[in-house]
Amino acid sequence: ELTQRYGTVFHYWLASKPVIVISDPPLVKDFITETGGFKRGSLEGNDASLLHALRLNKTVISMANIGKVNFCGTESILTSETGPKWKKKRKLMGPAFTLNRLSTYLPRFYNIAERLVAEVEKQLTSNGTGQVVNMSDVVAPFTIDAISLAGFNASPDEIRVLRGMGAGVRDIMTEARTNGNDRISVMRNAKLRETLHRAEMRVQEIRDTGREMILKRTGNGTYGSFHDVLDYIVAANTAEETGTIEMEETLDDFVTMYVAGNATTHTALGFVLCELVRNPDVMETLVAEVDNVWSEACISSSSSASEIGEALKNMPYLDLVIKETMEAVYGLL
Repeated sequence: ELTQRYGTVFHYWLASKPVIVISDPPLVKDFITETGGFKRGSLEGNDASLLHALRLNKTVISMANIGKVNFCGTESILTSETGPKWKKKRKLMGPAFTLNRLSTYLPRFYNIAERLVAEVEKQLTSNGTGQVVNMSDVVAPFTIDAISLAGFNASPDEIRVLRGMGAGVRDIMTEARTNGNDRISVMRNAKLRETLHRAEMRVQEIRDTGREMILKRTGNGTYGSFHDVLDYIVAANTAEETGTIEMEETLDDFVTMYVAGNATTHTALGFVLCELVRNPDVMETLVAEVDNVWSEACISSSSSASEIGEALKNMPYLDLVIKETMEAVYGLL
């Protein structure tokens, strides 16, 4: 609505802070890919004070800075890397996200989707007509399962641990956003300081789990055989000369990829579901397409990755729904 009214680039004031909104795809691409006027990884002003406070073990944290400074006070995170190190990581980790690589997980994704549908039906039935269901909370545990499988080839036990930790971090971050997460709010609010301390502890638990997964994989000889995100993260943080793994940097990237992958996936899926509910005619057309393609291809939980992949290629309306939602919500295609 704001974009339609004011255009693809406009600004407004949020209290004393100026906010610039850019929803023009070419400009967004320039903003993301060109580092000229936006120094990647630089910490200035409040950010520098934030890092200093973290290093002094003070709980003064802006949740918006999770990509630049993690809860443990480290600035060598994937999203803030620059120069040769960034190029190396991008080159080594890129293959983990190719369509061919992700398609091998389609049967597992199908099973997760079946469980998600069952959970949604359960929620709608148990809550009764007219009751509000927070779809983000319903969807998030299943996207954690998907990210844990595709990105880290986690075992069922590891997925259960990560699911519990991920849910804890999500709840804590929601609480922080509700109560205010800027520096002044944190300084004044004892409850919020405690909230962010719990977030720190949760993220440390995720790091500990990541460490165990990495040591297990490198110790039993399976490292390099999965070609997943975890393999590429380890490779990107291994010194070429000595073969030594930079464990802390590896764990920084592990947390970044885990949290970012889960948050973006369940948020996008939540927006898609929201738009479908608001547009029942679109939902009806989409359901008809999925049902027809699924039944014609005889897709089931025992179907192979190639069979599911070919069926998905025959769902152009599904592709349009996702793209239209991304454009409506994020201003992107």
